[in-house]
Amino acid sequence: MISKIHAAFFTLLVPLLSVGQNWISIKDTVSPIIELTTEYDSIYRQPLSGLGWEDGVHISNDGLHLYSTYVPIDLLSFSLNGDLPNNFSSNYLRGAPTFGMDLISNPLSAPEWLHADILYSNRNSLNDSFDSWELSNMSRSFYSEGAPSPLFGNGPLPVEMLLFTSNDNATNNLDIWMVNNTNYNPSGVGSVLPSPVNTTFNEDNPNLSKLQGDSLILFYNSDNLPGGAGDIDLWYSTSFDGGITWNTPVNVSSVNTSSREHHPFLHYDISNRTYYLYYSSYHTDGKLAIFRRKQLTSNHWNDWSNPELVISSGNSAGIGEPTLTRNGDISFVVVYEDPLKSSVYNQFDSDPWYLRKKDISANVGNTNQEINQLSIYPNPSSERIFIDVSTKIARVEMFSMMGQLVYSGNDRTVNIHNFPDGIYTVSVLTKSGATTTKLFIKK
Repeated sequence: MISKIHAAFFTLLVPLLSVGQNWISIKDTVSPIIELTTEYDSIYRQPLSGLGWEDGVHISNDGLHLYSTYVPIDLLSFSLNGDLPNNFSSNYLRGAPTFGMDLISNPLSAPEWLHADILYSNRNSLNDSFDSWELSNMSRSFYSEGAPSPLFGNGPLPVEMLLFTSNDNATNNLDIWMVNNTNYNPSGVGSVLPSPVNTTFNEDNPNLSKLQGDSLILFYNSDNLPGGAGDIDLWYSTSFDGGITWNTPVNVSSVNTSSREHHPFLHYDISNRTYYLYYSSYHTDGKLAIFRRKQLTSNHWNDWSNPELVISSGNSAGIGEPTLTRNGDISFVVVYEDPLKSSVYNQFDSDPWYLRKKDISANVGNTNQEINQLSIYPNPSSERIFIDVSTKIARVEMFSMMGQLVYSGNDRTVNIHNFPDGIYTVSVLTKSGATTTKLFIKK
């Protein structure tokens, strides 16, 4: 049912905001708090934010493509009120665009039917803004699709796999689905992931990462999967054949508590060649915030450090749903509450926000200059890469996305023919003591 799609994200009511009831006024005065001020410095609401429920937002690793779950009403109020999808327009519509969603067609002969669809946006460069949404080409009637998680590849079409959740099943629970080989704006119905990932319980908010070659890791959350520790738990599963089969899901017990941990995102920090697990959980103020944990043992996906607070909610109703670009910028969601509670049908809203990471390299000696002068070509490559830098090289190290050292030396030409397909980091230490890091793709 539609009430299951991400609505559990913010079911805890929070203290009132100290602003007026107009949504523009509320949004203009809300400010989440940057907790890691040494790493991040610029936080803002995305310009394409509107009066619809924009949730499950996911940014691409290059930062140029944005995806969102969308419902053109206050989904949280709708869920808290326990209303039905066949009777929503008279009370809940508040002027949000529908982007052409089919909110009428249904097999039950009801006069209308509320469901979630996926929206898509893009920008030309990181200096541009995301200005407008469009309905994805995979939209359909009746069933809900949400929590989009694209994995970009090297095939004829840019998106190798797009994971999302849907309630298209006999028991109306949330399952994880996959569309293979599609465009940035995805199309197709897709197919449900096989057991043991999907069950008769809820699987939601998938995050798919390619480790190396055909090795994949899938993180997701569930609010009712047996064996969990709390209200909502994080789980992971691995595949070593490109997603055809999956191993038995594992509860991320080193992270989960008796409370709520959800919307996981696995980020590989190329600056220190370390994985971090970002997720949403309750902070000491009783509101949802964004945390991260550092992987302690390479290739061990249930061995994470103590939590580190990244962003707290400030005077918003709560925040969460982090996804990151390759360089560490964070896309996330902010929820607002009408302090006057003037209508039980229009009490909350949800928007995508953005947190930009500092350019630390610009402040470290002549590192930034050498980064600008370093190039790796061809990229992608299948046979060899050439490292072009204007200064003398002391050492070159290459790492897989699993953190494995695959090359160490000082050659400017490196044979990669036997490397498994995937993304690699190249760290170059120059004779002047500067270290620069770049990515390349083996295909």
